[in-house]
Amino acid sequence: MLGRPGQLRAALDAHVAGFMVKDAPSDQLIDVLRCAATAPSRSHCSPPPGPPNPETTRVAFHDVFFEVGYEEAFGFLGPNGAGKTSMVCTAPRHRLGRMLISEAFLLLVTTEDGKWLASSPAVPIALAGGLLAELAANGRAAVDDRGRLAPPADPSPLGDPILDQALETFRQNVGKKPKDVLGTVAKGLGDELYERLATAGIVEIHRGRFLRPNRFPVRNPDARARVWDDVAAVLGGTAAPDLRTGTLLGLTQAAGAVPAIFPPERFDMSKKDLIVRAKQVTERDWASGAVSRAIHDAQIATMAAVTAAVTAATTAASISAST
Repeated sequence: MLGRPGQLRAALDAHVAGFMVKDAPSDQLIDVLRCAATAPSRSHCSPPPGPPNPETTRVAFHDVFFEVGYEEAFGFLGPNGAGKTSMVCTAPRHRLGRMLISEAFLLLVTTEDGKWLASSPAVPIALAGGLLAELAANGRAAVDDRGRLAPPADPSPLGDPILDQALETFRQNVGKKPKDVLGTVAKGLGDELYERLATAGIVEIHRGRFLRPNRFPVRNPDARARVWDDVAAVLGGTAAPDLRTGTLLGLTQAAGAVPAIFPPERFDMSKKDLIVRAKQVTERDWASGAVSRAIHDAQIATMAAVTAAVTAATTAASISAST
């Protein structure tokens, strides 16, 4: 409503309790609101020209992070004027839901300096597998008795562009084995997810120069620590797995990264015992019947696709080294 104080004045006359205003420095908002409160209902006021005055501009939000987990509700409590509505309206829209399982896995597998804790062929496939699992849990993807993609129970979009793009790709490939489609879904997926995490202030983007790849060091280690703690509690047996943590552990196992992400010494286990423990947890029926079957099928497809991708990359490297 910035620059349209006639509407603000009309709202004041109607005894509206508050306004939703954004995308302007605080001093400009104050001037417009002051003008709206004193001007006739059809007058127009404009914000002062020029850049904002640093002496009067105030920082409203800095490094604010919150995550709404699966089947969780998140609310803001505070007195009038505390900034509840401003917080919600200012946050990037895609962050107002829970972090995607694939985003959480990407955060898990990324070190603070932007390196991966799993092989480069495995990570993109695992990310695609995370989308398949999330779609399956929402009735948007299914695998039939032959182990092939089946028409989803509900083909309607979920409203998330990355999930919906994957939904369309899987829908167009009904009849194929999921592992043969995950590679298509995986193309460019890591960068897309990193862009979203960067928008949320969780990672930074370091653009590569001279054909060097981009790097995405973790900017908010607390965000990664929260995801790590949730999955570690399941792995250590102090918490029961749910759709989110069970799937994340399954993706970690599929990528062959359990000991790298979760050091065995942190659990007083050997590397072998930790891997066995992860396998036991992911094979458990921790979801409802239909969802459990869908997630299980997605994990099998992911593991098969990861194995194929890593084998292909290893074979190509061996051939290149021998020539």
